[in-house]
Amino acid sequence: MGALVDVLRFDPWEFGLAVVTLLTVALVGVEQGIGVAVGLAILDRTRRSARPVLYVLGRVPNSTSWEPLGHPDHPAPVPGVVVVQLVAPLYYANAELVRTEIRAATMAPTGVASAGAGSTGAASAVTGGRALVLDADAVSDIDFTGIAMLRSLLDELDHAGVKVAIARAVGDVPNNLARSWLLPRLAGNRVYGTVNDAVAALTT
Repeated sequence: MGALVDVLRFDPWEFGLAVVTLLTVALVGVEQGIGVAVGLAILDRTRRSARPVLYVLGRVPNSTSWEPLGHPDHPAPVPGVVVVQLVAPLYYANAELVRTEIRAATMAPTGVASAGAGSTGAASAVTGGRALVLDADAVSDIDFTGIAMLRSLLDELDHAGVKVAIARAVGDVPNNLARSWLLPRLAGNRVYGTVNDAVAALTT
């Protein structure tokens, strides 16, 4: 019982999954309970990744580090550049939501840019910029729908005169961008190793 109380305090959603699993084990059987637990866990992961966190970043004063706006180190936006960090794979379930969030952060002339549906607390007021850096360090994969969304978004941003760079892409993401011929449409025709390098390329 103590373990369940700990789960409830940590995350009510996970507590609900645990209760359903226990009831299935008690009423139906252990194997069925394990199957239900695995299925619910997959659904929970899908739910979380379908509403990803999208942070707007700023540069920490007197450094080359970047953190979400509102961070205790007091990061500040660089004028004319919007830096966003997606903390999820980019795929069919979240592509349109990510597009909406990036558009809101980048293309609004002034106002408040959301830090992402499901964000854990990085809401931030920013001014739309003429350049965008996507920090892809936490993007583990991009599927075909995600690539199609990026291509369409690049068309829209190109039309609006917004330059785009990508920083810190990992795993298969650079290959995905290369195979889809998106790299030539990005600033420098490459993925930058750091957010600071990407911002410098867009502002010099």
